[in-house]
Amino acid sequence: MRMALSGKGMEGEAPSVRADRLERVPLLTGLPEALLAYIHAHGICWHAGQERVLYVQHDQEDFIAFVLEGCVQHVLHGSDGREIIVTVSGEGDVLGEAGLFDAQRHSATARALENTTLWLLSRRHFPVLLSHPPFVLRIQHLMCRRMREVVGLVESVCLHRLESRLARYLLDEAERHGRLESEGILIPFKHSQSTVASMLNASRPKLNAQLQSWSRSGLILRGQHVLLIPDLERLRRIAVKDSGA
Repeated sequence: MRMALSGKGMEGEAPSVRADRLERVPLLTGLPEALLAYIHAHGICWHAGQERVLYVQHDQEDFIAFVLEGCVQHVLHGSDGREIIVTVSGEGDVLGEAGLFDAQRHSATARALENTTLWLLSRRHFPVLLSHPPFVLRIQHLMCRRMREVVGLVESVCLHRLESRLARYLLDEAERHGRLESEGILIPFKHSQSTVASMLNASRPKLNAQLQSWSRSGLILRGQHVLLIPDLERLRRIAVKDSGA
């Protein structure tokens, strides 16, 4: 079921959310209290179950959303039914920020990867957001980061083997979510292999074979929803291998 936005609000539940939950969103941390109060007063809380669609590709960009918990995956669909996951937005991330400056249409479909809670602010409230220079500057930095991520995705998919793409993905996860342990770097691996394969533009069997090969060689140690990387430098060397078929 797809979410709808209108002058009357949005489909889905709208329970109260404490303002301090919004303050934990990195984009909003430290902004003027008046702006945070405005976002809290005029936003809508939206709960989504697994696989619930937030918007589809080519829908109008008419709201900005902050992820309070859960994950949202951004998906491109091919005419043959295949799909590639461009990126995944987790807790503290922002969706729909480009609509603040350019009222175009979404370039990908967004759907909840798990039970997810979002805080949404509709287009009619954008002028107030854009009247605060610190907020605008943070959005511009965010959009620059998004552009670099897209360039990195194109480079990875087009120029590198699967083992290099997977190594880059794990290094990124280690940088974002890794925890230093005595045996190495522990990172979450809660997405299904099908999801990760889609993110890497690979088949699930090939991804599984690569993970098994790395497990046998000791490059990674696999646990339930986690991976341990004993030697991060070894993984970095794989990530920068020459491109090939």
